Amino acid sequence: MKIINNMFGLKTRSKRKGITPVIAIVLLLMMTVAAAGMAYVWIMSIQEDIAADTERDLANFNKQKNARLSISAVWNDSGDISMIIKNAGTYVYTADDVGNIQILVGSEVITPTTCGSLSTQGTTCTVDSSTAFPTTAGELGAVTMRIVAPIGMGDTYTCSVPTMGGHHTSC
Repeated sequence: MKIINNMFGLKTRSKRKGITPVIAIVLLLMMTVAAAGMAYVWIMSIQEDIAADTERDLANFNKQKNARLSISAVWNDSGDISMIIKNAGTYVYTADDVGNIQILVGSEVITPTTCGSLSTQGTTCTVDSSTAFPTTAGELGAVTMRIVAPIGMGDTYTCSVPTMGGHHTSC
């Protein structure tokens, strides 16, 4: 039998054998190293997720900042409004991007399906509508066109006949 001191300082006899202090210290060190390793892996995975999210957000911000469509010309095409939309930014609009663009002409919604892509700055596309070209002068004859683009900024253009009389072919 071995005599040991208990936590109250009293000597007691024990038939059980305990671990030596050296083995206890080694076990505690191994648990500490394992806990530190798990914490390191967890923190690094969180940091990688944050870095990936930041890179994605920055790319989306730059895409939004560099994307701009404008209406560069509007004319009377056999009584209906036709127009040219132009890539006025540096973003490359793919055919999928162009397929998601909506052009509001008065109350008509047009998707420019014939445009293909507006791949570089300055690229243009002709869009035809079935909205009647304004023939009345002033506010009553005004038709507002607006580009709603899923990426970047669109444009607003108001077409109205400036004076009474005459046949107008553009606005």
